[in-house]
Amino acid sequence: MKNNKEIIIIVAILALTVAAIALIRFNRTPSALPETLAASVTEGTFVSGAQVFSFGKVSMRDGVVRHDFKLKNDSGEAMRITSVSTSCMCTKAVVVAPDGEKQGPFGMPGHGGSSSADIAVPAGEEVTVQVVFDPAAHGPAGVGRVSREIGLTTDKGQTVMSFVADVMP
Repeated sequence: MKNNKEIIIIVAILALTVAAIALIRFNRTPSALPETLAASVTEGTFVSGAQVFSFGKVSMRDGVVRHDFKLKNDSGEAMRITSVSTSCMCTKAVVVAPDGEKQGPFGMPGHGGSSSADIAVPAGEEVTVQVVFDPAAHGPAGVGRVSREIGLTTDKGQTVMSFVADVMP
């Protein structure tokens, strides 16, 4: 009987330890953006205020979240966006051209839809990349810190925008 009590105590201690780790992990406030993610933002064909965005804590239960990236063509000459893609199927992007025309949604290559685009961006003009992230797309296994990228290819080069989120159940 003494062995049964010891086993119950050990199991209870392990369960409490796992619960404490889970509480700490899922209730933390988002820290600064990881240096590796910030470093992955490439100098590209557009300039913007911020090419990395943090959604902070995002609940699966509350559904999708959105963010608009504003990109300005400061290259001094017209350019054309030829491709838009995301790094995960949980992320979609729509590009709003300077004339207000929308193209997309664009997603992860190979997961339905096309990444081909044809968006003219005159010199000095701005496009908006509307990003939609579905925190429930990966189900219960998708909790924790995530980082995703949205890539634009133009006839002048590439631009990458990124976001992070702390996904909560």
